[in-house]
Amino acid sequence: MVLRFRLILLSILLTIAGQVLAHAPYYTQVEKLEVQDGEGLSLKLLHGDGIIAGDPVRAVVVDSEFRVRAISPLALNLHIFCEQQEGSRRCSVYDSVAAVVYQLDLSSWALGPVIEEQGKPLRTAYPEDMGQNFGFAQRPATLLEIVRFEGDKVMSFPLVAVLSLIWSTLTALLYAPLAWRLYLNKGRLQPWNLSTVLLILLRLGGVAGLLFIAIVGWAWEPYSIYYASFFALLGLLVALFLSRPKRKLLKSGHLSG
Repeated sequence: MVLRFRLILLSILLTIAGQVLAHAPYYTQVEKLEVQDGEGLSLKLLHGDGIIAGDPVRAVVVDSEFRVRAISPLALNLHIFCEQQEGSRRCSVYDSVAAVVYQLDLSSWALGPVIEEQGKPLRTAYPEDMGQNFGFAQRPATLLEIVRFEGDKVMSFPLVAVLSLIWSTLTALLYAPLAWRLYLNKGRLQPWNLSTVLLILLRLGGVAGLLFIAIVGWAWEPYSIYYASFFALLGLLVALFLSRPKRKLLKSGHLSG
């Protein structure tokens, strides 16, 4: 009986804590749309509350009366890209995790409820509670689009790109010397001794720790596998350059340390 009471009390406390920690929905990227009838429309990224993991997001089209006209599928990471095409500004939405492009489909637009006030989402306008999506056509992103969109993200968020490069380089610096050693010793890690084994274990443990932190970071703020692969490769190249052996060792073809 006491245990049941404690469990009920714990569930109540967790519910209250979740409500306290929860935050209101919010917009990030906002772009003005050009349509034929001249109506004032905006394409916005509406984020909800992930509490522990990353905040879920939808792309929404909002008219001048703050009504939603189109809702994209729920995603983990979206970006809006706009460009001039045939004299008009056209926008599409890129899902970097799923490598999917959402394009506006005016024929399936509808007149939905009011979701914002004074430019801010209503506290009830959580994207995870919006139900069925409409107003967007979905298709896989082409390889050229992936390169272009991911490159645009790097240019738009240079600080994040620099930090990603530093992180991947630090991770690669832990195992790059082992790669050089295997290469120069023709696949052998000899000579074997206690210090060599401990050093290898420490390096591999450090790599595992950094990769674990990266996975936790992905769960908190998901990113594209293409983005991660690019910086992992770039970081490896930088690490191989920084940890390259001296010329004497390269000529002798032997690396013992």
